[in-house]
Amino acid sequence: MIENFEWNDVVLTCKGWYESCGNIVTDLAIAIEQNENRCIYFKDKGNACEVASVLMNIVLPSYWEKLSESEKQKPCNLYKSSDFYQKIKRNMALFECSFDMAVIYAVHNVFCNHVSRDNMKLNKPIYGKDRRRLGCMFGDKYPISMTYKHMNDIASKMFDR
Repeated sequence: MIENFEWNDVVLTCKGWYESCGNIVTDLAIAIEQNENRCIYFKDKGNACEVASVLMNIVLPSYWEKLSESEKQKPCNLYKSSDFYQKIKRNMALFECSFDMAVIYAVHNVFCNHVSRDNMKLNKPIYGKDRRRLGCMFGDKYPISMTYKHMNDIASKMFDR
C-alpha cells in the first residue's frame, strides 16, 4: 500500500474532493501547484501541453515508483507500456482531442478509477482561503455556504473511517 503520496492533491482532485472550475487542465494545474514540496508553477494554467508534461514526467513516475511489483502488473498501471499509449490513442479518437489532452484524460482515469483504499492511503483534503472548496463528491447534499471548518469536518469523518 502506498502511504504519504507526494501528489495527494492531484489524486483528490481527480476523485472530486475539490471544487472544479469546469476545466480539467486548470483543475490539475492548481492541484500540482499546491504541492508544497515542489516549486512548480504554470505560466498559463490552461495550457494542456505544460500540465501533460508535468503529469507524465513527474507525477506518474512518482506514483509508479511507489507501486508494489504485483500492482505494476495490472493493466491500468502499465503507463510505461504500449497499453498506456494505446489508451492515449483511444482517448484522442474518442474525445477528438490533442495528444496532450488525451494524456491528461488517461492520467485522470488512472487516479480516479484505479486508486482506492486498497492500494493507496490518501491524506484528507484541507480546505481554506487559499485552497479550493469541497467538490462534487457528495452531489447537492452540501450547500455552497458551508464554512471551511464544516468542510474540513466532513473530510475528517470520511477519511477516518
